[in-house]
Amino acid sequence: MSLIKNLLTLFTKRELRNFILIFFGILLTGVFEVIGIASIAPFMAIVSSPELAQENEYLALLYNFVNAKSNKEFVIILGFGVIISISVSNTYQGFMAWVTTNFSRMNTHHLSVRLLRQYLFQPYSFFLNRNTSEMGKNIVSEVSRGVAGVLLPLLSLASKSVISISIFALLFVIEPLTALISLLV
Repeated sequence: MSLIKNLLTLFTKRELRNFILIFFGILLTGVFEVIGIASIAPFMAIVSSPELAQENEYLALLYNFVNAKSNKEFVIILGFGVIISISVSNTYQGFMAWVTTNFSRMNTHHLSVRLLRQYLFQPYSFFLNRNTSEMGKNIVSEVSRGVAGVLLPLLSLASKSVISISIFALLFVIEPLTALISLLV
């Protein structure tokens, strides 16, 4: 927890706001992932048993809503819906990966500039007992390693955790026993 507090003190208010926006974007990734996965089950059920379109109340409502003329047409419409929902989910995940990577790169740049500025405003005596190549290494590579080794994995961990929890929650709603067994395994 103290690592996160220390990390957050390095960022400006604007960068923290962007970090929070990215976190909410990551939460939305979980929602899109669940929608994409949840859209497959009804499609597979309709493909294996087309008569479910009239027997299941939710599928019957969807059947009437899309104004399908036959079960075959309904399967095709549902198939396109599945493709669209999975495509939207994957596109959003790609977008969030780009946003996360861009955020970490921009923070690497901003932290390097702040560290350089901090060094530049030190008195001459500060530099007498310091190795300037070490300071250059800090500015160029250590900040980058810190961000790539802490911030980017932290955001990636958050993203993967949200997706895993969302998928598990969906599985738990659909089939609680299977979800519990998979959790134990």
